[in-house]
Amino acid sequence: MKKSYTLSTDHPEKIIDRYNPQLFLEAVGKNETWTEREFCAIDDVLTNWTTDYIAREKDLEGLIELQSTILRILSSLDSKNLGELKDKYQKYYEPRWRVLSDLIGGRHIILENRDPDRVKKSEHVQKIESILQEDGEIEQKELLKRMNLPERRLFEILSLMEANGIIERYTSGRDLIISKK
Repeated sequence: MKKSYTLSTDHPEKIIDRYNPQLFLEAVGKNETWTEREFCAIDDVLTNWTTDYIAREKDLEGLIELQSTILRILSSLDSKNLGELKDKYQKYYEPRWRVLSDLIGGRHIILENRDPDRVKKSEHVQKIESILQEDGEIEQKELLKRMNLPERRLFEILSLMEANGIIERYTSGRDLIISKK
């Protein structure tokens, strides 16, 4: 007899531990009536899995599976009668889950195009590496001053460097520290 899966739980971590994305998708698909608790459970599970899968070093297949699951859940819920929760779903949960899907998609692209040698050829990357060679590590706000770049551009460069295993970023109190990996 096949085990029945449900979204009704006071403890979403039980779903995280017991389900994989495929079983989770089946549970969402079988659900006919919707409560706020079930949306919270879906949100908790998708958020947890997204952070977990994004943190994995090389799990491209897992990212693809999770993104597909999120998109299929969104598609499935668009065609269901959500009753009183339709507005909340459309204003809060749907945009949030689309952002999770976008985050996964971004990580997927980074993993698929990982090429540290190509990244190291960038003029800005070489300058950052030179600064780190001299200083060992540096606060991000100090690096921002020394690089004379818009904050968003520096963030993009550092994200690319981190994704390619060139640098590490960590916090020390309120400061974000950059160091060579």
